[in-house]
Amino acid sequence: MSKNLKLWFSFVSGDKYTEKDEPFFDLSGDKWAKELENNWEEIRKEIGLLIQKNDESIVPYFNKTLASSAKNWTVFPLFIWGIKKHENCKKCSFTSSLLEAIPNMTSASFSILEKYTEIKPHLGDSNAIYRCHLGLHVPSGLPLCGIKVDTEEREWENGKLLAFCDAQKHEAWNKSDEKRLVLVIDVLRPQFAEKKLWICCKVLGALFWQTLFQHFYIIGHFPAFFRKWMMEVTKYVTWIALKINRSRK
Repeated sequence: MSKNLKLWFSFVSGDKYTEKDEPFFDLSGDKWAKELENNWEEIRKEIGLLIQKNDESIVPYFNKTLASSAKNWTVFPLFIWGIKKHENCKKCSFTSSLLEAIPNMTSASFSILEKYTEIKPHLGDSNAIYRCHLGLHVPSGLPLCGIKVDTEEREWENGKLLAFCDAQKHEAWNKSDEKRLVLVIDVLRPQFAEKKLWICCKVLGALFWQTLFQHFYIIGHFPAFFRKWMMEVTKYVTWIALKINRSRK
């Protein structure tokens, strides 16, 4: 794994990721990865009850332009770049306890991809993290159900962790006749761990502007230096939000 990466944010750099990086990672030796894999059935049971009840906290992914249909890609967020969704975590207390024990975990959510649904090619928020998928209900392997990062295709497996570089262009699809369910976990890469707080603050600020971008397209045409300034300014607001969130029990 490359240790000389420059910290990269898609909000500033747009649709180009030029760092030399691997598309997929092997984290099987990490203790927390084994812990998740050993408890995948209990995790699936916990979210399964909420899916059966059509829980109101299961919502469309925030960027509604990525899926072939917004209602066909839904998520149940637990942590968003350091922000804990307290009520959701109470509903999935077993899963949340496992997640909070992961060193440098920044985000986690359940991701539900309905049948016959595709997620368009896109780049993630930053190269600061390992994006990990724990297979919980994988209806099929390739070619019907899978993920492509850069030029490499992989398939999910129930109870197995699949880690990849979220900064590289990637896409996913479920062409089977059942829904696909995974637990998504973001963990900071070791070389960026000491910058965890400010990385979270910057990305949260960027997400704020990206949400506005879906309504005001002009933001997407701002030059990179101005978008960098926007992210730097809002990181102080998100820092306050993080402090308030962490003060809650």
